Amino acid sequence: MADFSNPVAPAWANVRKCAPTDPADASTEDSAINKSAKDLVARTQNLKDRVDAIQQNITGGTATVGAVSGGNGFVVTHNFGTTAHTIDVVPLANPAGTWGEWWIVRGSNTTTVLTNGTYPGTVRWTARRTTAEV
Repeated sequence: MADFSNPVAPAWANVRKCAPTDPADASTEDSAINKSAKDLVARTQNLKDRVDAIQQNITGGTATVGAVSGGNGFVVTHNFGTTAHTIDVVPLANPAGTWGEWWIVRGSNTTTVLTNGTYPGTVRWTARRTTAEV
């Protein structure tokens, strides 16, 4: 079994349906059976490229809320290289009235997440790069 000799460009093209009258000849890359396979490879690469792009624009983790520069909170390292991003924060335990209000101080590669609350626990955070500051 051999791979296709020339790389297949990622695309979302229609996949050729082999007809019953098509010869089952796979000796050339342009044969009907190989054309269908190449179309599927192109679609798969297209989807992989899209997933990779999403993964480069989202990161997350957990942090313990505590004293940081500017007050009570935590620092997120996202390495987006831009201040165009947003951050979601969720407590991992019942904050029991200690949650307070939250805001962020954006940086290109790190962002400080601050609260006026006294929640002493762990949070799960998700940072998403955006096309503009939101």
